[in-house]
Amino acid sequence: ITQAEMLSRFRYEDGNLFWLPRGNPRFDKQFAGRRAGCFNLTADAIIIAFKNTHILLHRAIWVYHNGEIPEGMEIDHINQDRRDNRIENLRLCNRHQNTCNTRKRSDNKSGVKGVCWNPLTETWRARVHVNRVEIAVGSFKSLDEAEAAVRKALLALHGELANMGYSPRESAPCL
Repeated sequence: ITQAEMLSRFRYEDGNLFWLPRGNPRFDKQFAGRRAGCFNLTADAIIIAFKNTHILLHRAIWVYHNGEIPEGMEIDHINQDRRDNRIENLRLCNRHQNTCNTRKRSDNKSGVKGVCWNPLTETWRARVHVNRVEIAVGSFKSLDEAEAAVRKALLALHGELANMGYSPRESAPCL
């Protein structure tokens, strides 16, 4: 799907696309001026049916504003909210960069991304992942020390894409 096709069929407004009139009375009566897409529970995202295919809304908005998405690249939601498709919340990145911007796992028991309790040594184990490779940051007697070490490692290894593990609905602790 090209940027020209997107511009000729949709109007963008605050993270949404709206159908433009096509001069087809049946289509225009049903769709023109209405928000495009519907929420897909499986994808946890809004999907648009367009040209006999389904497109994730955030990808469609990127193409609308910037043109084709290069091969091997993805669109990342900066604030991790897959329902927030404002263009200022989207960025182009590769797969590794996109995985840097993830929140802590749902089965995390320490409350800190990259930190778990090691019962054998009775210490907090800190680690980060880079390109699917686990990097040990160290073992620490206190959770606070482990958290500080993993945060420092995340910033050093993931740079501006570093995510400390908090979703947009959670507030990050004061440091």
